Amino acid sequence: MNARGNEQWNDQYPRPEVFEADIKDGTLYAMKEKGKVVGIVVLTEQQDKQYEDVKWEDAKGRYLVGHRIAIHPKWHRKGIANRFMDFTEKYARKNGFSSIRVDTYHKNERSQALIAKRGFTRRPGHINFPECTGPYYCYELILGTGDRRGR
Repeated sequence: MNARGNEQWNDQYPRPEVFEADIKDGTLYAMKEKGKVVGIVVLTEQQDKQYEDVKWEDAKGRYLVGHRIAIHPKWHRKGIANRFMDFTEKYARKNGFSSIRVDTYHKNERSQALIAKRGFTRRPGHINFPECTGPYYCYELILGTGDRRGR
């Protein structure tokens, strides 16, 4: 990401102990191809405190939060992120969530395009994290019988 001018991850975030906690909590999911991890995502009901200021459409429902999706650079543009999004939506529906929430760094245009393509709606405003230099945009996908996927 840094090589493409996207400094959302740095030596302050995410630190190894963040991933260790995700593994311990059972919220980190990895995808393997040919025996090697090609990407990860964290799926949890826990949201960062910054999310509390966002005007979510599904303010009273049970939401799933997607964090720290990362694809190994050698596997970019091979559909891995879409497969993670498929998995996330299926997981949310199977486990009774009414919506999915994600955020992405303002410079991460690839992530923003993917999220929009998947039917997520950008929520008004943005959030900031102390260890990062710029804002993050928040997105939400409502999982109902009337959504675009209707599964």
